[in-house]
Amino acid sequence: MNKLNYEDLNHKYGFGFELLSQVDPVNYSSLQPRVLSAFSRLGSPANQNKSQIIILEGYPGIDYEDVVTQLISNPKIPLHQRPIFDLCYAENLVNPQRPICLELEPGTGPEFCEKVSTLLKNLLKHFDSETIVENIMKHQAGNDRLASYLSDLSVHVANEQPFANDVIINLMVSHQKNTVPVIYGRDLNWYSLFGKVNYLTEQGTVYSNQNLLEPGLVRRANGGYLILPISELVRQPGLWYKLSNAIAQGVLDWENNYQENSNLVPFFEPEPTLINLNLVLVGDYIDISDFYALDIDAIENIELKSELVQTIDSNRLDEFVGFLSYIRQSYELSDFTADAVSVICDYASRQCGTRTEFSIVETRIAAVMKLAHDIAWEQEHETVTAADVKAALREREFRSNYAVEESSKMYREHQMLIATKGECIGQINGMSVVSTSGTDFEFGEPLRITATVHAGEGDIYDVEHKANLAGQIHQKAMMIINGYISNNFARNDSLPFTINLVFEQSYSEVDGDSASLSGLCAVLSALANAPINQSLAVTGALDQFGHVQPVGGLNEKIEGFFRVCSIQGITGEQGVIIPSTNVNQLILSDEVMEAVREKRFSIYVVDTLAETLELLTGIPAGSVDEPETLFGRIQERIEIMNGRPAGFWSRIFG
Repeated sequence: MNKLNYEDLNHKYGFGFELLSQVDPVNYSSLQPRVLSAFSRLGSPANQNKSQIIILEGYPGIDYEDVVTQLISNPKIPLHQRPIFDLCYAENLVNPQRPICLELEPGTGPEFCEKVSTLLKNLLKHFDSETIVENIMKHQAGNDRLASYLSDLSVHVANEQPFANDVIINLMVSHQKNTVPVIYGRDLNWYSLFGKVNYLTEQGTVYSNQNLLEPGLVRRANGGYLILPISELVRQPGLWYKLSNAIAQGVLDWENNYQENSNLVPFFEPEPTLINLNLVLVGDYIDISDFYALDIDAIENIELKSELVQTIDSNRLDEFVGFLSYIRQSYELSDFTADAVSVICDYASRQCGTRTEFSIVETRIAAVMKLAHDIAWEQEHETVTAADVKAALREREFRSNYAVEESSKMYREHQMLIATKGECIGQINGMSVVSTSGTDFEFGEPLRITATVHAGEGDIYDVEHKANLAGQIHQKAMMIINGYISNNFARNDSLPFTINLVFEQSYSEVDGDSASLSGLCAVLSALANAPINQSLAVTGALDQFGHVQPVGGLNEKIEGFFRVCSIQGITGEQGVIIPSTNVNQLILSDEVMEAVREKRFSIYVVDTLAETLELLTGIPAGSVDEPETLFGRIQERIEIMNGRPAGFWSRIFG
């Protein structure tokens, strides 16, 4: 049992800088060692001759395109080895119904098409074709197929043979030099992914040619990275099976959508495209589970899998601050003082619910930093201060906390009854967390838990369960309470009573085991006729041996009880009892911290049920053999209700 003081709660970071701009930026991907490991293998020269697939488990709000771009430019990742080329489809001089695929050096496509146009004009003027072709091939070294096509083209013109189309070459895909294509697929369908053959009708005749071909995402990403949401592939299984077959074979044809009519021009068959790319499938764990259900073989066939984590350990503080510097630089924000960075660190830890981690969900962190920047600009501050960041957090909370105001109104008008002073037998203040629908905003709210005892057969009636207002974890917690009582007070005899346990004024489903400690304390108070101090609220899980176990939502729970205490009047005696194993989770609001510093509000940490009962009742828990203790009083009552003089079993067994 211990009482925390202000120094225990006030965390210091000890930065070695005055302004955030003095810290070297660290991008998001650099904080992901697991993904860096996977992409290192993806970029290995050993894998350059065939397409690779990686499943990347993420979470909402990630810019996957930006993440992949960061990863492939990371110095820890091997240099990209896959061949990248501009893609052309040209008229087949032998059979115009079968356009051929030409691969050009990246970035040379526009110039190549222009030079071919010049070549045709000069050939008509009977200029030396060999010299012209050699000039075109200067930037296409080693491409024998292209050189052969240009020679055939020269002969074709020299022999005054006609062309089937006005435009001989269709430049479909062009890349910038020294740039790896990174393509993110959105709103997928067959044609957007695999390309399309368009058709024209002239005088009742349907036809197509190379100029009517559209490349699709796969060809645009060829040689680089294609990022696809798994959820879209699950909704359209045909896309996945077509894509996986193309990757396995290394070839993508121009097959029409399987759901539509067959080729409108049955003899028009463009040459397939050779495919060699990195396919990155992204989604959360639910999407990935659905994907595995769609294609069981994918579990075995896809060798590379990794996940983007949302947190990093607090011992990587320097990297996290570098990440904040990266965000500031990316969004061109004003500089942040060290104190402002401390507030952001607290916010990031609170998002994780623990001091031992920082959240690296960029959308959330960036939203706070951008808003703080705006507030600093409005206040004409040269830098963003701690006060600006706190103002930003208050503003964000205000936009979502209407439910908190309504809750406070209920307590203020005594529509929700809770006691924050005095004593009462069989009544205790529990603590809960309320999640608001459609947002990530949560707030704490105290619960009045009551227990009554009457003659019976040893049952504990959980009213929430009986009324179908309890989840499975809550039911488990109630069974643990029953197990503890049976183990400690009914080893040699049956329990002669029935207990009713109620979460008062609770009208929605209750779940979780964090009320098991408070529930058992209320039951034992009722059995021992020992009043509980209503100035205290309790949270904690429990095992059958009376050990207090950690729970979640500590900050919201404590602030929720403090809010109600403030409404009803702070007496200086109020406080909370929490598991000692939850100390690292405490990142409390300034109001609660100030109240602790001024000793107007207390936070007690406990390890056992016995410590909790002594704080609540002022009576040592003791043992069943000690009549003056809480457990001794309960044992005496049981013996009397069983029709034996008090201390009967003690006299028998010594």
